[in-house]
Order: sequence, then structure tokens, then C-alpha cells
Amino acid sequence: WGKLSQFMEKPRKVHWDDALMVVRYLKSSHGKGFLFTKGKTLEVEAYSDVDYAGLVENRKSITGFCVFVGDNLIS
Repeated sequence: WGKLSQFMEKPRKVHWDDALMVVRYLKSSHGKGFLFTKGKTLEVEAYSDVDYAGLVENRKSITGFCVFVGDNLIS
């Protein structure tokens, strides 16, 4: 979802198609679960990064992040 949110200001048809693909994936994965590896702890760690106005053509900033529970990437 994070990649799609970059285009919320001026979405195009390709972004709508991508959003529908995400919805189809979510519908098809109903009932499936997550597999977590057993680690030493269940600490939550989050990392983020940003590129301030790095796109020369429009001077937009891009933000990214990831969240781990133990050794498992969850977001």
C-alpha cells in the first residue's frame, strides 16, 4: 500500500489498476495466516528513511519504513 500512496495526489488509471490488484490479492488470501519464526525475543523494531525533495522533476519527498517483530518483517 505504501507504494500506491505516493500517487494519491494525482492518481492515474494505472494506479487504480494496481489498487484493484492489491484488493484481489487480499480477497484471495482470506483465511491464510502468517508464519512467524521463533526468535529469542518478540521486540518490535521500526526503521524509516526519507529522501527530501529528491525527485528533480517535481521536488517531491519519498518516505519508506519497515517494522519487525523479532526477526519477522511485518510491515
